[in-house]
Amino acid sequence: MTTATLQRRFTAILAFLVLWPPVHFALARTLDVNPWKLFGLAMYANAHEAKVELWDETREPAVRLEHESLSPATKKAVGDLTYWRGTLGRFVDVAPFAARMLKENPGVERLLIRFGVQRLDTATSKLTTTWTTHRYTTASAP
Repeated sequence: MTTATLQRRFTAILAFLVLWPPVHFALARTLDVNPWKLFGLAMYANAHEAKVELWDETREPAVRLEHESLSPATKKAVGDLTYWRGTLGRFVDVAPFAARMLKENPGVERLLIRFGVQRLDTATSKLTTTWTTHRYTTASAP
């Protein structure tokens, strides 16, 4: 290997190590990407919990679908959704999961999916949960 090649590699690695932490920080703050994953170094962030809630809005008032009452396939899908949304944040599309959920549960015509991420509020130094809400109907499911 020539000196020029080694120098280019060293420069590329150094540039990555300098540029990635601020980019990852911005992704973690704006798109809920897990600050402890994707080579995030996480020097600036606490670990956070990801929560997924499923609500059946077909009935009034809306009924929360408890994890124990779901089929094994749906439980696995909820676990996968929780993991991937907890890791990649808003990069993960919820629509395929909603379509699967509506298909496996024919009694549910209107589905509300709430996804919560815990963060440390810098102003109060307390953990707060930010919720993102997704609504789907049997007509809107892909």
